Amino acid sequence: MDANCKQRLSAASQQQGTREDFGISQLQIQLVLSSGKIFSNVLSHVLAERGKQSAKRNPAEAAPLNVHPIPDVDSLKDFYLVTTFKPSYSAMDLIKRIRYRLRHPNTFLPGSPDGILRDLDGWLAKQHRSNPVLLRPGPLNLMWPDQGEQIRTLPLPKPAHPSHPCQPLPWRVLVTGSTALYRLHRFRILGREGTILSPDNRIVEAFTYTDLEDELASHPIFRRRRFAAAVPLRGTYASITYPSSFAWYHWVTESLPRLKLLLPFLDAIDGLFIPADTEPQIQQSLLAMGVEAKKLIPLSVYDHYEPEFMLIPRYCAGLNLPLWVPEFLQESIGLNKQDSTPPHRKLYISRADAGKRRILNEKELIPDLERAGFECVCLRDYSFTEQVRLFHQAACVIGAHGAGLVNVLYCRPSVQVIEITPSSQIGPHLFHSITACVGGTYWWLPGVPTRSSHAADIHQDFNVDPKQFSEALQHTGVV
Repeated sequence: MDANCKQRLSAASQQQGTREDFGISQLQIQLVLSSGKIFSNVLSHVLAERGKQSAKRNPAEAAPLNVHPIPDVDSLKDFYLVTTFKPSYSAMDLIKRIRYRLRHPNTFLPGSPDGILRDLDGWLAKQHRSNPVLLRPGPLNLMWPDQGEQIRTLPLPKPAHPSHPCQPLPWRVLVTGSTALYRLHRFRILGREGTILSPDNRIVEAFTYTDLEDELASHPIFRRRRFAAAVPLRGTYASITYPSSFAWYHWVTESLPRLKLLLPFLDAIDGLFIPADTEPQIQQSLLAMGVEAKKLIPLSVYDHYEPEFMLIPRYCAGLNLPLWVPEFLQESIGLNKQDSTPPHRKLYISRADAGKRRILNEKELIPDLERAGFECVCLRDYSFTEQVRLFHQAACVIGAHGAGLVNVLYCRPSVQVIEITPSSQIGPHLFHSITACVGGTYWWLPGVPTRSSHAADIHQDFNVDPKQFSEALQHTGVV
């Protein structure tokens, strides 16, 4: 380590700063890493300084890691690593953290998360024991459980045409996750994905996708190029936003069900975070469920907030929708009370205005559909309220695999659903589970891919054999 590095390190390690969000004084230890080869010299200095300051710090607190480039270094291989460490860290802990970040350059960006918090309940219990006043001020509890895990067994899908028997379902037995509502103090929310960060700067797994095989490579937050400073907010805020909430299917299945736990506390929250730049149906769905427009806070890519308190429902749905979801979605907008007439409409959901999974020879199918009494519907032409009323009145729904079919959740148990997939290599999947959750009957009809080499591509445009389609209408009894 050269003299200039030693001088900067010695001067910087004597600095102290106060972070209002933690309410304590913290030592900032600054490390200069030259090609990642000076661990021993830096760590010896860090450990010595840490020992001097440990009596002034709270061992139970951990601070975020912030990294800033040195503007005056001669070598591009040098980094200026600014961080605070727990006094309980061993030299090996520090080495692991430094190596962890050296392997993934984007984690050197200012504000980058420091890994993933997998055991939220355990972390909260530990914090509650050390400082119960911060976590539980007032009458509200730490969390409100909704229900435990349940097991769903899907019925076998039915082939709409005898020449295409359905493939076996490896995921026929599903476990629906339990959910709970958490009241969190000084957690942060970052970006359009609605990523929740703990006070020790880790992604909270319970509030995002749970299939993160590689912590740094799998979550989109670790591929960011910039992290804005957090904007503090006074009061209580909530979020039901997920990495894919901007897409209609994911919004209805993964976000709206979580609103069940928030509805009793809508008057107590000052704002609800939602993804920005989305289809109008997303905001319309919240307004229909009783959320005030003035409380909606759109999250853009670089938005970063630190509310005083947050109410966050845990992830509970995806492919394995809990059985209470259809009833909740319908009752929350008053469908069951508004429409007492039996379902009678037949809907064909067109994707002619979509960018993928279009039925290229759709015009050849329209005559058979019209003779059978079907309405050809492009859902972009309808508001959220108009869409759910259409589906609530539907006796049968036919459509290509796409987000529009998620509105089957607003149908009644007698509904029949015929899903058309791009090829026979793509069998029943998401909408089979949704139809079963509603209590309806699911039929599957494969299309003909335009190129056999892309038969397994779920996003491709495709054709449908007109003769097989006509026979499928007869076979399913929807004519």
